[in-house]
Amino acid sequence: MVYTKPPWEPVTPPATLPYRVVWAALPARRSRTGALLRPLSAWFVARTVDRLLREAGPSIVHGSGEEAGLVPGLRAQPGLPRFGFVMTPRYASLPALFARGRALQTRWSHALAALCYPGYALLGRALRGADLVCPTSQFSAGLFARAYGLPEAEARVIGDGVSGEFLAPHRALEARAVPAHTQVPFAIYFGQLTRERGVHTILDALAQAGPAPDMFVFAGRGPQLEPLREHARELGLAQRVRFMTWLDARSLADLLQKASFAVLPPMAAGSTSTIAEAMALGVPVISTTVGSVPELVEHDKTGVLVPPSRAPALAMAFRGLANDAGRRRELGLAAQAHVRAGSSWDTIAQRYEAVYADALARR
Repeated sequence: MVYTKPPWEPVTPPATLPYRVVWAALPARRSRTGALLRPLSAWFVARTVDRLLREAGPSIVHGSGEEAGLVPGLRAQPGLPRFGFVMTPRYASLPALFARGRALQTRWSHALAALCYPGYALLGRALRGADLVCPTSQFSAGLFARAYGLPEAEARVIGDGVSGEFLAPHRALEARAVPAHTQVPFAIYFGQLTRERGVHTILDALAQAGPAPDMFVFAGRGPQLEPLREHARELGLAQRVRFMTWLDARSLADLLQKASFAVLPPMAAGSTSTIAEAMALGVPVISTTVGSVPELVEHDKTGVLVPPSRAPALAMAFRGLANDAGRRRELGLAAQAHVRAGSSWDTIAQRYEAVYADALARR
């Protein structure tokens, strides 16, 4: 795996990693997404990949972001072994200049995009130079097709996998055994505490929903932790809301299995991995109709979907699940069956193996 970091930044990978880590230079004082010169790391990544290909022979290069922007150009290097190039873009949104689609069809618009958004321009170079593009959702496939002129029909959509901690079998048995009169112990949100994740809307909805659920747990950390605490006090919810810090996967899975339902209401397109983790455990999920969420959650069949940033609609969903144990059980089991059918990492790995074979065959 090729990662980037400033040469002087000490990072020690865990000894248990099942792969080798190779570092490429990141021209910045410290590692951060918004580093001004971050796009220059594409040159260092390309040099590193060139060296590794010469050591390994015919291979597959799998990129995910702007750092892979110069990899397609390596095919012109003399003496370099043939390689297949696959891209899995993980961007949830794009600047308006790209997202409007046809804005990049002229020479001048390409130059403007490269000047204003060099990272996104490099991402476009990588996507257009890839043998196969594997976005994580159909929503993403359409987004990149419009932005970079890629044929949407040729995208190989492969979702993210769910780790083994969330595939434990006992939640389904517990869900079947829950009697209809059981009191709701708590509902939960887990993940980054940011406004984009809809965390403030959760508190507003909780204040409007009535007495159930008896307790709501926020598990995570982020810049909105203290504002959320204050907002809970302002709404008179301090006794019903509990804040927990970040948990490792095992501890989070143990906590989730005790929750009656999870509330994960993003305001904008983003990763659906947390939603899939809850569903894999058989936990009913309330989410929003943004981005690729409706591809994962089917309303009233494998979960509940509401419009984003709508506290009254979210409050109604709270009441609907909090007061109906039978519905929670039905949604949880359907969600669990849906996710487990194709989201284990072994299944995802098999799909990528087929993609790699196809990419190499094209070369």
